Amino acid sequence: VTDEVLTNFFGTVNKLFRYGQVQIDVCQFDIQVNEIVPIQRAQREIKVKGRGGTSFQCIIDRVTESKTDYDGLIILTDGQAPPPVLPKNFHTPILWACHNRQSYDQNKAWMRESGRCCHL
Repeated sequence: VTDEVLTNFFGTVNKLFRYGQVQIDVCQFDIQVNEIVPIQRAQREIKVKGRGGTSFQCIIDRVTESKTDYDGLIILTDGQAPPPVLPKNFHTPILWACHNRQSYDQNKAWMRESGRCCHL
């Protein structure tokens, strides 16, 4: 995912703070979870960590093992990774946010099996 796509995505995330008290944990991952940063107000900059190959399984495993009860996951992606295996006790809603229409069209079938999906 390009820097421009990330900038647009975080711009959208920042708009969530207009609607009241919100806390969002921004989790950056590639083949491993690189950083989780809680934010409670709009951010001007987010330093990107990682890049390279992608495994959705690492974030699914982290949420499953977490003591935090997340309201949901929004995963920005190009879809170029194997679908994750959700454990039976996984109940966190997932929104797959594909970075463009092409990645959405290519991946929507498997993404819909584990949550909702859209494109930016």
